[in-house]
Amino acid sequence: DSEIEDSLMGVEFAYDGITGRLGHRGDVRKGTADFNMAMRAFSFSVSMGMSGMSALMELSNALFETSTMVMLKSMPSYRKLMTDAANGKLSDNVVQELVEGLGLGNEVAMGRFNNFNRFENSNLEGVIAPEASGFGKFAGEAQQKVAYWSGLQGVTQTLRRLSMLQYTNAWGTAIKKGKMPFHPAKLEQLGLDENKIKALMKDMETHSIITNDGRVTKLNLDAWSDEGREAFQASGFKEARQSVQEMNIGSSNPLLRSELGKTYFQFLSFPLASMEQQAARLAVRGARGDTTVAKIMTAAALQGSLLYTARVYLNAEGRSYREKYIKDNLSLERRIAGSLSQIGAFALFGTIYSVATSVGQGQNNSSMMTPAVVGIGEAAGQTLWNAGEYVFQGKDWTENDWRKFLRLAPLQSLYGFRQLLNHTANELGN
Repeated sequence: DSEIEDSLMGVEFAYDGITGRLGHRGDVRKGTADFNMAMRAFSFSVSMGMSGMSALMELSNALFETSTMVMLKSMPSYRKLMTDAANGKLSDNVVQELVEGLGLGNEVAMGRFNNFNRFENSNLEGVIAPEASGFGKFAGEAQQKVAYWSGLQGVTQTLRRLSMLQYTNAWGTAIKKGKMPFHPAKLEQLGLDENKIKALMKDMETHSIITNDGRVTKLNLDAWSDEGREAFQASGFKEARQSVQEMNIGSSNPLLRSELGKTYFQFLSFPLASMEQQAARLAVRGARGDTTVAKIMTAAALQGSLLYTARVYLNAEGRSYREKYIKDNLSLERRIAGSLSQIGAFALFGTIYSVATSVGQGQNNSSMMTPAVVGIGEAAGQTLWNAGEYVFQGKDWTENDWRKFLRLAPLQSLYGFRQLLNHTANELGN
């Protein structure tokens, strides 16, 4: 039966992913895998210079999953940690306990040692790749620089720490008030049943230091029981990786994790995963009466429209047709699609809406569905064609021709570089 076979393949895929065997399946030759990895790294370095701005969209998830009072309690602790870190200190702070206990919130330091990032498939297979050479090494180093200078790593680390701190203080406040910190639907999604909740709250109340207003100043996880500690760590880990999304085995499949899939769906894997990790999760909670969802979506919609507008103005700077570019991209249809695409839970809907709207208006918007690596190849091919026309026919390059050529350079999509590129293309083409 095909349905049973599909189910068995899904179970085997999940098992291999959890145990670390997935990275050793070897669906292609090593040379092919290395080339694909290098091209994905190069594609990231060319395209993702504004990924930190995209990551900022998850601020609404990190902040508004808890009450306003919990959020206000979390700010002093986080500010103190940032002040100590700026002075070269690692204080005995609850945030530092969370970083060590949950294994998250240290993305900037980890980014120095690997080329994997959460916007581009992460490293679900647990692959420990040997150091690349030649083009692969160059592309990997460029990818690391873009992940850092775009703000992706810094924003992710900040939001993860904030999410973990908010989660901890939500439990501290609940203990002081004698009630549950979250709606039952959310607790179920975090894998917390009645026994785990009791163990978690009992251990936190007994061993952690909690102020009278519910702010946790020290966890002392080492003193907790195994059941309480495991419940807190597992649920906190899941909360931080859902609020500040990172793909997991449950939101992927064998096609997306194949070498071809990772290349073809390089930047589509994240919005595809958000359908399960954010859209479906929030929809279930909303259907069961969790009013927090409305608060998160309202904040995300406002933030999405502001960030999309900011991106349009940044991308317009330096173009000879700046005003037309802004007017076209801030039309009602594009503003709706652009704002939706900024929101994790609606990212895929934004892409679908944009493509469908363009088709309905008789426009060709197929580039939105073109793999990033293929798009780079097309731009390189067009540049060679334009060069040939200039050499043999004396045809001058237009502003767009120069922009297409300059956009093949790594790091060019970083803030400031993109505007300089636009100015350069404008000068050379006009």
